[in-house]
Amino acid sequence: MYPTKTTINLVKQEATHGSIATQVGLFAIALVLIGVFAKFAVIDPLASGMDSSAEVAAAQAQLDELQAANENYAALNEKYARYVVTGLTEEESNLANRNAVLDLIRSNLMSVGYLSSVKVVGNTVMATCLGADLTEVSRLVERLEADSRVSHVTVSTAQGKDNAATSATIEVTLKGALDDGAETGEGAGNGAA
Repeated sequence: MYPTKTTINLVKQEATHGSIATQVGLFAIALVLIGVFAKFAVIDPLASGMDSSAEVAAAQAQLDELQAANENYAALNEKYARYVVTGLTEEESNLANRNAVLDLIRSNLMSVGYLSSVKVVGNTVMATCLGADLTEVSRLVERLEADSRVSHVTVSTAQGKDNAATSATIEVTLKGALDDGAETGEGAGNGAA
C-alpha cells in the first residue's frame, strides 16, 4: 500500500529548555544585578560629584562674603591706627616711611656725585652733591618726578670760577603716609612709629 500522506513537514519542533518560571527568575536576577551596578557605579558617583559641587559653591559664596566684608579693612585699620597709636600727632603719622626715604636716597641721590650732606625734615629730603654733572642731575630729576613716592622736586646748582666742580642742592618733597596715592609706592606705609 501506498502512503496516504502527501506532504512533508520540514519544520523541526524545538524542545523547550527549562521552564518559563526559571527564565523569568533569571531575568529578574539580571535586572537586580544591572540595578545594583547602576546604583554603585553610576548613580552614587554622580550624586557625590553633585554634593561636592554644592560644597564648592557654598565655600565660594562664603569666601565672596568674607572678601566683601574685608573690602574696607585698609581704611578701617588706618582709622584704628590713628586712635590706638598713642603719642603721634596727625603730622607725625603723616610722615613718609623712613625706609622708603633711605631707599630713595640710596637708589637715586648717591649716583649723581659726591653726596656731601643729607638733611631729612618731615617729608622733605635736602641733599647737596658736589662734582655733579648737570646732565646726570637732569636725569635724576626725571627719575624722581616719575617715582610715585615723590610729591615734587626742586634743584639749584652752583658752579665756581674757571670750570670748577658743580654743586647741586636737590630738595625732594615726599608724599605723606596719609596722602592719596602714597600707599602705592615702593616701601609705602607709616614708618614714623
